[in-house]
Amino acid sequence: MKRITIIIFSGVIIIGILAYFLIIRSEPVNELYKSKYSLPKVLYITTGLQNGNGLVAEGVVIALQTFNKHGALVTLKSREVLLSPKKLKNYSIIILSTAINYHDIDRKYSLTFLSDTEIEILSKWVYDGGILIAGDNVGRNYMDATDRSSIFGKLTPENWGFGKCFGVSLEERNIMNFSVVGNINDTIKGTFIPLNKKEKWALIVDSVYSNDLEILGNWVNPSKKESPALTKNKYGNGLAFLLPSSYLLHPANVGGYWSAKNIELFFEYIIQEFYSQKLNVIKLNPLPNASKNALCVTFNARGLKEEYQRIFSLLKEENIKSTFFVNGNISDEIKKLLKESNINLGSNAYSKMNYRNIGFPNSLHDILMNENFWDRKFKGFRFPYTYNSSWGMLCLDQLGYIFDSSIGADNLTLYYGSVFPYNIPVSTLNYFKSLILLEVSPTFHDDYHFYQKLLDDLEYTKEQQIKDSRLFEKYLDNYWMYSSKPYSGAMVFIGHPMYTGYSDITLNPLKSLIKKVKQDEGWIVTIEELADYWLNLEQLTFCIEEKSNKVQISISTPNDDEIKGITLKFEKEPKNIHIKKGNYTLLERDDIWFLIFDAGDGQEEIING
Repeated sequence: MKRITIIIFSGVIIIGILAYFLIIRSEPVNELYKSKYSLPKVLYITTGLQNGNGLVAEGVVIALQTFNKHGALVTLKSREVLLSPKKLKNYSIIILSTAINYHDIDRKYSLTFLSDTEIEILSKWVYDGGILIAGDNVGRNYMDATDRSSIFGKLTPENWGFGKCFGVSLEERNIMNFSVVGNINDTIKGTFIPLNKKEKWALIVDSVYSNDLEILGNWVNPSKKESPALTKNKYGNGLAFLLPSSYLLHPANVGGYWSAKNIELFFEYIIQEFYSQKLNVIKLNPLPNASKNALCVTFNARGLKEEYQRIFSLLKEENIKSTFFVNGNISDEIKKLLKESNINLGSNAYSKMNYRNIGFPNSLHDILMNENFWDRKFKGFRFPYTYNSSWGMLCLDQLGYIFDSSIGADNLTLYYGSVFPYNIPVSTLNYFKSLILLEVSPTFHDDYHFYQKLLDDLEYTKEQQIKDSRLFEKYLDNYWMYSSKPYSGAMVFIGHPMYTGYSDITLNPLKSLIKKVKQDEGWIVTIEELADYWLNLEQLTFCIEEKSNKVQISISTPNDDEIKGITLKFEKEPKNIHIKKGNYTLLERDDIWFLIFDAGDGQEEIING
């Protein structure tokens, strides 16, 4: 009987081996390859800066511009989303910073405070395939401020839900005379955190539990003693990065540890990690029709009729549209001129008041007064003097406005504002909300900054106009070249007919900018169209299914709107394209292939070969 059993068992093994060679080995490796994923979306948990006026910390700006450049759109939300597993499934990458001004308004709402439920949901999200980037002390405290490390002595997988996710246990130790030295890749290496010469305590890795943990940086001291500092752990299908300090993701020129360039390189490394297990690298181009960049021309309504007409002539000559932000202090003559010219209008509020000095009721009243004065429902807003306020933004969000354009973007001297639209987080009186309202940042300096002598001099001479216009032109050129183009972002020109339209000379900087953008194949678009496109783009989900030599791209959206000019980027030429609805355009530029089509719910592309 035993002999018969052995013969049968041996036969099964032989049949299995034959099946392997006849079926499996007879097919090329790529014929067996299967993968299904969505194009990446990033969730950054933040409540914005302490004043709550829609500003975000510099590190958030760098994240916005780096991820969005690679087609991984960033959404800013408050921590409530961490209790919604269904919503978290929409994101591939989550960033949890414990640095002040990221999600730590008054040290009462910090991400150092996490419930066991939130930690469990996040860990499950990582296990299912997400990439988590978390700062030091994340989840260290219970929601009642009780310190887990004080209670248990160490944070371990048994008492700290992140233990298995990060693959380590943590213990508080003195880091005096320690620095952090790391080597993430060829471009991010060296001293990450300088030598700490004072007594300071921090949670340090005590033990490693995971066989899939990679140490990217170590705490080291002169005696060569080391302890893991920056770690990457493979947990299930996902990755969990634990930073020794959230200030690694905050630029060094404003109090952080890494340079803005290093932060950008780290986020690009995260994107590479996302695609590392994918057969095809497919990215979303953030702008339609393979556009490299975008320009929106906007004006605050102030000036004489002939100055407006000079602006209108330029817009007609260049065949572009603009947006004028209007208020209740405009003369009947200019009001009639704007209405008859069929110009796109945004609201600049009814009264020229500082919105930071008024509350919700007065803000709401003033916004509605301007709608009544102009007899229209505006889509966009610019605060008087660009002094934005949390109460004002809450009003705009409640009234259904889709964008504000007040927070000037500046990458030339610091990171402030953003060259990409972002949904606004506001905070006031311990109240936090992530708005649908987009911030579409104008340039940090407007024409007034360069032409203000016009108000001071009795005679604004031709020589002075030439001098000032050259400075303005240089500023716009630098902004386009160094703030917008490197990130494939948008530039929002902000001017006034009173200054830019004062003469043909003062008009030259805008003319030069428009010429340059056209030469660079930029998308010159109204600010309303840009905001509409961005809001619709955020609603799309791109599901990529790789099977054998075929890639199927399926698109879903919660509404029936069709978005024109959606563009996907490929590192190698896609061939044998079949599209379910409509036509497509395929073009090549700088060894990148762009697939352009109109997208709506149920749209599909199949690429063979």
